[in-house]
Amino acid sequence: MILLYSGFSLPRSAIYCTLLAIFIGALSKETRIGPKKLLNCLIEGVKQASYVALPTSAAYLIGNVLFCSSIQGLGIEALPANMFIFYFGVIAQITPPVCMASYTAAGIAGASAWRTGWKAFTFAVTAFLVPFLFVYQPAIC
Repeated sequence: MILLYSGFSLPRSAIYCTLLAIFIGALSKETRIGPKKLLNCLIEGVKQASYVALPTSAAYLIGNVLFCSSIQGLGIEALPANMFIFYFGVIAQITPPVCMASYTAAGIAGASAWRTGWKAFTFAVTAFLVPFLFVYQPAIC
């Protein structure tokens, strides 16, 4: 939190805190781990993070590259344009045709993936209005 308040970005703060945690762990004999176990821990952490972060991040990055300059060309400021794209990237995870979260939930519940995706769409249809609020009311960003 100190690094974030000091103006560091989230990724840089995470890297510094990870290095600090490794250093603090090495101070005590009970918490010290060897290089091989440390490497395995780091690899496992990256794998776990990729399950959570890649679908939404990928949707945002693709949307940003393809659409952000066009939205800004319409006179929309950078922050509302990025929030518009990010929000749709998040909603894409629960609504068709992407709806990875809905398909995963259907698999866990033993339900039809297609019906679950469309049911999620009916629940989220009002959420499709929120990105337009970012554009028409930029103060809420």
